[in-house]
Amino acid sequence: MKPSFIAAALGLACAVVHAAEYSPYPQAGVYDGSDKDFSRELTIRPDGKFELEVTMKGKPGSNLRNGSGSGKFSDAPGGWDYREEGCYVTLKRAMGGMKLHVEGCAIAWGDVLFDGMFKPKSGTASAPAAAAPAAASPAGNAPLPTRKELLNQWTDLQVDKMAGKHVTAMARSMPADPKYTSLERYSQAAFVVDSSSNYAALSPSEQAKSPLQLITIPLPKLAANEGLLFQAGCSAGKGNKVIAVNLTRADGKGIQSRRHSAWMLDAAMQLQEVKPASKVKCPEVSSEY
Repeated sequence: MKPSFIAAALGLACAVVHAAEYSPYPQAGVYDGSDKDFSRELTIRPDGKFELEVTMKGKPGSNLRNGSGSGKFSDAPGGWDYREEGCYVTLKRAMGGMKLHVEGCAIAWGDVLFDGMFKPKSGTASAPAAAAPAAASPAGNAPLPTRKELLNQWTDLQVDKMAGKHVTAMARSMPADPKYTSLERYSQAAFVVDSSSNYAALSPSEQAKSPLQLITIPLPKLAANEGLLFQAGCSAGKGNKVIAVNLTRADGKGIQSRRHSAWMLDAAMQLQEVKPASKVKCPEVSSEY
């Protein structure tokens, strides 16, 4: 694991600009969550209001079920939710789209399966900003990196211990454009859960094994003149192990930086986005590991 000062440049060369564009609502647009059994369409308005339409697939004339519902999303950890008279809807960020889950709404909305993975319909919405590009995270079925690969190719951001396991926030760097060598660029970031965090002390046979779990931190797509800067040991409410992701950009005025997102693991080891990210408090210089 390569030691690195994370975010030291913030107080020296970077002017931090908080994200003025923050919105408590999902990206407006039309999303499709259809599968082999149901057609699903979710429309989200700029003010957070939504309409959900679901129709069972099948031959015309057969007894096909359908359902529909509407409401207004509110900000919630890791995404958004809607609650009214026992009807509960959650919309969570997921790789490549958003995951919808509905409980207790059948009487008012119809007895159909509303749950699904929703992706933007072509030309109607952008993918959620917090979702990482495909190249930035391992595919769902891709093998985990070995402990030796993590030791040699990844940088430690933060070391913690939860539920008797070691949890290390790590990032993997990638080459920068020769024109912008002052920018740090990363292809992946993750919370690595394992029985040990001191991989250098392990035997070669143990180093050849993969960690117990790798929980991907979504990263934004980067333009040629953009990079990333992480801040570790940040706090939000009672949580003090938050990782902040800052988007840096080189322009004629030097290097500008603004907070993009912030992430932590909850008590159940589930990834949670902390919003608004601009409210997360970070030390001026993060610890070195």
